[in-house]
This record gives sequence, structure tokens and C-alpha cells, in this order.
Amino acid sequence: KGVAAIEKLVTVDKVDILMGGMPSGVALAQVPTLKKYGLVTVATGAAASTTVEKALGPSPDSDFYFHLHPWDYNQGQSYVDGWAAIQKQYPQVKIGKIFLAYEEGAFGKASFDASKFLFGGQYTFDGGPFKSALMGGSDYSGVLEAAKEFKPDLFLWAGYAQDAIPMLEQAKAMRFSPPIYLGAP
Repeated sequence: KGVAAIEKLVTVDKVDILMGGMPSGVALAQVPTLKKYGLVTVATGAAASTTVEKALGPSPDSDFYFHLHPWDYNQGQSYVDGWAAIQKQYPQVKIGKIFLAYEEGAFGKASFDASKFLFGGQYTFDGGPFKSALMGGSDYSGVLEAAKEFKPDLFLWAGYAQDAIPMLEQAKAMRFSPPIYLGAP
């Protein structure tokens, strides 16, 4: 649908600029079409640098694309900096082990890879994928069981808003209650 939308906007509606946000998987599929037309594109989504940013390629081939949303490595570094600042300001908050549950699409995998690189040197880090509710998933038990077994100080999940309540309900039902439970939809 994302590619068809661009085709219609460019060829039928004759727009001069494309603007909006899409999940990384959709944005990745749109890259060849965006390159074909070369219209100024202002993107407010798609954080998966390992797929979208690489598919766009280097300048000058990608100079039409303005990405206003942070890439996964920018988000990850802000998390590293943020948790360090929190622990410095509040010494009672101790984080040694982090588990990242991530949606199995382009965004989730890229977030996991960037986070593993950024957190891996300072913390014991692990994670696992889940099928997002946005993609028809509803069972988070596998990733939650893996996280529970890992015993993290910080459980972080990267997915979509539709995952928040069912994941939390399933975590509660299985008595998984890490010291810090944080979602990043």
C-alpha cells in the first residue's frame, strides 16, 4: 500500500513534496519508488538505519530525502545517555542486565542490533523478537518467558502501541515483574 500511495500521489495527484511517517518495513519498500521520482521527501518515521538508510544510499543519490525522525542508533545512544544520567542522579536505580523484546520487522531488528552494540559494553544485554499486534500477533509468551529467565533489571520492548496492553497483561499473568518495565512504541 505504501508504494501504491506514492505512485498515486506523484502520478495522479501531482504533488511536489512527499511528507509523512511510515514504519521501517513500509519505508524500505518505498525507497526504489522514491528514488525513481526523486521528489523532496520529508520522512517522520522509519528508524531502521540498517535497512532504510542503507537502501537510500549515499549523497548525492539520497539528497532528496530528509529524515526528521531519529535513526535507531540515535535513539539507542539517547537511551544509553539517559540511563547513565538516571543512575548517577538516583544511585538506588541499578541496572546491570537489560533485555530488549523487539518486533520482528525491520524497525525491531535494527533497534536490537543498535542497542546491543551501544549497551553491550556497559551492561549484560540480551533480547528476543515477537510478532507485533500490528502484524497480527497476540502471543508474547515466548519472548516474555525468555526475558523472565534472563532476570533483567530493565525490560525494554520496542514495538507498536498496539503491543503495549496485551504484552503487559501477559507479563502480569506470568508474574514477570522486572524492576523496570519500559515500552518504546
